[in-house]
Amino acid sequence: MTGVGGLSRKLFATLLASAMLLTGSMAADNSIYIDQAGDNATISITQDGTGNQVRGVQGVGTSNTTPARIYGDGNQVTVSQVGAGSVLNLGINRGLGSGTAGNTVNYSVTGNSAIASIDLNNNGQSTASGNGVNISQSGNNASARLSVAGDNNTIGVTTSGGSNNSYLGSVTGNTNAQAVSMTGGGGNGSTITQSGDNNAASVTTIGASN
Repeated sequence: MTGVGGLSRKLFATLLASAMLLTGSMAADNSIYIDQAGDNATISITQDGTGNQVRGVQGVGTSNTTPARIYGDGNQVTVSQVGAGSVLNLGINRGLGSGTAGNTVNYSVTGNSAIASIDLNNNGQSTASGNGVNISQSGNNASARLSVAGDNNTIGVTTSGGSNNSYLGSVTGNTNAQAVSMTGGGGNGSTITQSGDNNAASVTTIGASN
């Protein structure tokens, strides 16, 4: 599905159909597949159920690790998942030209055993600059992994009210900032790797055996 400057009608219809199927059958595997190209798009996805998944279309012999792909600059991407066993696998491909606008990704999950992987350098060109990422986890045994390669990115992570949750942030570039807050529950952990100059990391952890 492709669209310039916004979410295509075909993609919107696909998301709507998925929501209708979920309402009618309460399926245990609610999958949305994304392959979107264009700048300044607003993409909003809400899933409520068990086994929610956002990912890319699978090829022959591949697993569920194929990332949902979004190409372009200045996009606003919001994903909200409610339910146990949710999976998000998202890759953003930035443009390579000068003066391109950063993307914003807002991800929230409520439920146990959620797995999220977000790659803002999915094109492998180390040009993921000026992006904003917000991650919110609520539940037990949730894990989120973020990979960014570029400058001037801002990342906020909040984990609350659950146990055994984790965040893994790998950021390469200059003047990046990560703020991680893990409160409530116990056994939560964060691993932050930052390479480059003038970066900042702030971590707050409250609980037991973190």
